[in-house]
Amino acid sequence: MASHLCGDSGNDLIKEYNVRTLTVVKGDLVRVARGDKDMVGKEALVTDIFTRNMRIGLEGINTSKADGSEIVKKIDPSNVIIVKLNLSDPRRKDKLDKLKEGA
Repeated sequence: MASHLCGDSGNDLIKEYNVRTLTVVKGDLVRVARGDKDMVGKEALVTDIFTRNMRIGLEGINTSKADGSEIVKKIDPSNVIIVKLNLSDPRRKDKLDKLKEGA
């Protein structure tokens, strides 16, 4: 299931960690690459992971419901580019360090 929640890495991350795609987790800073014209190019933190429908929620990117209330717009992770990683998880950090070494 986690393989479906992957986003492309930015050029700096590709050079640093030698990996093209990574699983998107809460706290990652991402840039929207594809989608609505008003969203493309925006950078935001990942606030929610919707595993049921394989989507992510971004801070400040909302949509309005019919009653006027706003909810988080669900975005496919393949439409974002990861700009900065959240390395608070030690297992993720260890895995990235191994990838950096070329293992």
